[in-house]
Amino acid sequence: MLGALLILSGCAGFITPPKLKNEVLVVSNIQYYEGPGASPQMHALDLYIPKSGHKFPVVIFVHGGAWTFGDKGNLANVGYGLAEKGYLAVLVNYRLSPAVQHPAHITDIARAVSWTFRNIRRYGGDPDLIFLGGHSAGAHLVSLLALDEKYLYEQNFPLAKIKGIICISGLYKLDLTRKYDSIFTSNPKERQDASPISHLTKRPPPFLILYAAREMPMLDEQAEDFAARIHELGGAADLKQIPETNHQTIISWFGHNNDQTSLAVFRFLEEILRE
Repeated sequence: MLGALLILSGCAGFITPPKLKNEVLVVSNIQYYEGPGASPQMHALDLYIPKSGHKFPVVIFVHGGAWTFGDKGNLANVGYGLAEKGYLAVLVNYRLSPAVQHPAHITDIARAVSWTFRNIRRYGGDPDLIFLGGHSAGAHLVSLLALDEKYLYEQNFPLAKIKGIICISGLYKLDLTRKYDSIFTSNPKERQDASPISHLTKRPPPFLILYAAREMPMLDEQAEDFAARIHELGGAADLKQIPETNHQTIISWFGHNNDQTSLAVFRFLEEILRE
């Protein structure tokens, strides 16, 4: 498996050579989009691959940063933590505001999902076992992607291939304050369309919804409302408050021994894979 991946590194257009650490193969800066306006930095993803085995379940994870900052490299602990448990982690960069506005961010995530579906088998991943995950703004993006079918439809990706969604400290309903104008415009209808909860009109895929004990204002209430709406539609939404964490430590401790976020994520993944 490892030898085949090292051979692939010479022909797949990688910017950074693969490297091994903690029994995990890391392949960095693969460009998932090369069309008009492509950016080698923003349209890039990293793979964290278990050293041995094949047909790994795949978790595509999206960083936060209020849609204006952040980088996939900031979540290396998530990549290693997932891969050490036998999952192939895909960490994704995307264009940021104010250089772009919605829907550019989610369009990029849809492109990354489509790339993963078409290519991940070469790296040992199973394209029929794809999960989405994200923290903060990343949780907003993956939940919207899983509920508003148009973004994946534009990338010729079948929404039914998404097995579950992991949302950590996410925002599910955009308010009308001016702080979002440079990201989502000030148009109320566009704000509503960009709110994941607005697209809960039928039973969705399974969700894991986590929030911190010392969460940012309103995010705990939004998580509870979002989960309640999924339950009303007959869907599965596992809602958990992670003790002794805030908006940042809920994700920065991922992969550490006895980290409650990690334990909740792995339990969620394992339960779906057993079905």
